[in-house]
This record gives sequence, structure tokens and C-alpha cells, in this order.
Amino acid sequence: MHFHDSKSPQQALAFFTHIYNSQIERRYRKLTIELGERVHPFILAEVGTPIPKNRLGETHFFDFNRLRSGVNTFGDRVIPGNEHLVALDFYRNYPGFEYYWFVEYDVVFSGNWAVLLDAVRNDSSDLLAGHIRSLPEEPKWVWWDSLNIPDGALPRSSWLRAFFPVYRISHQGLKAVEDCVRAGWTGHFEALIPTAIRSASLSISDIGGDGARTPGERRHRFYSSR
Repeated sequence: MHFHDSKSPQQALAFFTHIYNSQIERRYRKLTIELGERVHPFILAEVGTPIPKNRLGETHFFDFNRLRSGVNTFGDRVIPGNEHLVALDFYRNYPGFEYYWFVEYDVVFSGNWAVLLDAVRNDSSDLLAGHIRSLPEEPKWVWWDSLNIPDGALPRSSWLRAFFPVYRISHQGLKAVEDCVRAGWTGHFEALIPTAIRSASLSISDIGGDGARTPGERRHRFYSSR
């Protein structure tokens, strides 16, 4: 499917969930109401998730057993580290957007979502995420050893990690991730995605916090780096 035209938003937003209840519905409604026409919203749900009938038209279902066929995976479940395969499946089915936001169902944003998106409106980075750190900056992160890059295509000193309850990735960024997966890369998606984007020499920026990749105007905004 191809949704983008000159009048439609250049950004898709995928609300990623494996459960659905009244609380999840409220969070999704908050997103869609506050963001308005800034994004084209979707629910991104695992097959079998009890999505209400009135939401089925805006829901993309994925089957992880199908997605993992023919590729190397980090374990045999979506969680804790294979969400990149879900993002790639969504991208393949809806290829007409410049940027893709992914928001996990358990994220609570205390402010208005429009404030966040407006703050990064002029940031063209291929990846926007929280708590972006290199391996030398945060050597004790628990999932570094999950990352396996064939032929040592990128030295460990250049590996990156990020925190992905909320992130935005460009279509070029998703293509870079797809290329790396096809080349046999495996590992936790919070390392695989930013490292793949770095290996493709694409741009990366932090949503907020106080890291080295946080622009001055967003330092100490939106989340704490602790």
C-alpha cells in the first residue's frame, strides 16, 4: 500500500501493542487527537490482539513467525529484541512516508504530543531516539554482546545503542536496517538499529536528555538521562 501524496502527512505513526483495553485506547486516542494531521496514525499489533472493530481499518497486524522466516533473529520471540523486524514489515507495507514514528503501548507522555513533534520538526536526522550512547560511553549496557555483525563490518568502538519506547526513523534509515538484516546482522534492536544507521553514514540525533548527540535546544527536555 502507498499512502503518501502531496496532501497527506509525510510521517506515519505506528502505535505498537500486543494488548488492547480501555487504557490502551485512551493512550492511542491521546496520540491521535493531539497530533492531528501531523501524522498518519496506525495501530501496529501482533496477530490475535483483540483490536476493536472500529479500529481495524487503521490496524496493521504482523505475524512474527512469518517475519522471522529466512532471517537470523535474537531469540525466538518479538520481545525483548526483535522489534526491528516488525518495523521493517510495517515499512514494506506502507512505503510512502518520509519518516516513521514508533510508539510502544506502555509509553505515557505527560505533555501534549504535539509539543514533542513540533520540537523536532526541523530536525532531518534519519534516527531520532532517546539515550543514544556508544559502547565506550556506556560499556556496561546489558545487550552489547547480543550484537553480531558479520565480517566485523564496524568496529565495536563505533557501535551505538538507544532507548526505543518512542523513536522516529526515516525511510532511508529503515532501508539501511533492512540491508543489514539481509546481510546477517543480529542482536537486540536497540543496538542493531542505531548501529546499522551509523554504518550507513546516516544522521542520528537525540530527542532530549543530556547526551553528546542532543542538540542544544533540546538539552534536558522530554526525558531524564538517568
